[in-house]
Amino acid sequence: MKKFLIGGTALFVLSATAAWAADMPMKAPVYKAAAPFSWEGFYVGAHAGYGGGSYDHVEGDFVGSPTAHFDPKGWFGGVQIGKNSLIAPNWLLGSEVDLSGGDINGSGLNTASVRISDRIDFLGSARVRFGYVIDRTLVYATGGAAWAHAKGSAVGPLGSSFSAENYVGWAAGGGIEYAFDPRWSVKLEYIYSDLGHHREATFFAGGSPPNTADLKLSTVKLGLNYRLGDNAPSRTIGMPVKAAPAPRSWWDGSYVGLYAGYGSDQFASVQTVGFAVVPPSASTNLRVKGWLGGFQTGYNWQFAPTWVFGLETDAAFTSWRATGNETAPGGFIFPTNLKLEGFSTVRARLGYALDRTLLYATGGLAYVHQREVVTTGIGTGSIGNDIHDIGWTVGGGLEYAIDRKWSAKIEYLYADLGGQSTTTNAPAADRTSLKVQTVRVGLNYKFEWSDLFGRH
Repeated sequence: MKKFLIGGTALFVLSATAAWAADMPMKAPVYKAAAPFSWEGFYVGAHAGYGGGSYDHVEGDFVGSPTAHFDPKGWFGGVQIGKNSLIAPNWLLGSEVDLSGGDINGSGLNTASVRISDRIDFLGSARVRFGYVIDRTLVYATGGAAWAHAKGSAVGPLGSSFSAENYVGWAAGGGIEYAFDPRWSVKLEYIYSDLGHHREATFFAGGSPPNTADLKLSTVKLGLNYRLGDNAPSRTIGMPVKAAPAPRSWWDGSYVGLYAGYGSDQFASVQTVGFAVVPPSASTNLRVKGWLGGFQTGYNWQFAPTWVFGLETDAAFTSWRATGNETAPGGFIFPTNLKLEGFSTVRARLGYALDRTLLYATGGLAYVHQREVVTTGIGTGSIGNDIHDIGWTVGGGLEYAIDRKWSAKIEYLYADLGGQSTTTNAPAADRTSLKVQTVRVGLNYKFEWSDLFGRH
């Protein structure tokens, strides 16, 4: 009897509890749904394409100024890295750097029956992209700086010569990109590049036209991009709960800034002439130094608690000048003036963050434009050279976040700009080399694109 009463009581309590629980309001189920697709963030990718253009060459220092024209063309392929930011619900602003290797070549006879050939083995660009987003489709225009490295030759009745040249100019175009996955997208892009011209202006008594080489290219490429980071985060749908504030990073985001510093470059030129087994040569060795100042812009991504990856491009204005002598065979000495016209870089940065302090290494591409004028002493003559050199740069620095918007940095960069070279079967040769070192201090301002374009 006692067991029956205990069992009945327990059954009653359980039944009452179940009924009471059934009458209680149930918490709504919580589940996750994919957030709308976003184009924002860093991406890396690869591309392949076909290009063609026009090449015009004028030999101003020969009688009659022989000219040549031909249309180089060929395949190329390479890699790209970039960053996209939505500045309005349907408008995108981004930046991209690409580098390609290829075989874009052509040749033609000039008016003096000399066969001129040119082969582009490397080309690249640093551009901004401005586009309109329609869900997973992006239509964009793009423009910026472009460069190319080419190997040329001239073969004629009097012999042959070979040269390596750098071209720098501008690029503009457009494309369409489609995201077939939250991280993967495919693009089709057209770029027109005007790569300026090489100019070696020779001024003797009576004058003569300059030596020039003009190069223009049109390229079409098909590319594949992979977006890094959390581009398609999930969101929770259910009872409204106040989320904990996300930790704020000192380094994430876009920035612009100014810098000033001091630097030097070592310029060397050797001109070998003559037909002897050991030909005489003319040489120049100048050290140019002085102050520089300019601006930079970039983007940092803190992809781990203490690691920061970024992209940065900068351009400098300088006051670097030097005067020296070119030593020529027979004891001749020609006064030489050298002026640095411009110095700029496009670099990646990888750093380790210690709260407000960022220690980083950096490396990428560098570009220098110099003017050299050699006074020959023949009549009122002089030889002026525009020297465009592209090479690599490495360095490092320390940056400190003053507050959430402002940071100060000190940075060292070493740049090896390679050089131009020309050789002939005379034997004769003309080779230049250039190395630049700079130390700079800078001030950066971090901003959000929404601050500029009013996006909320």
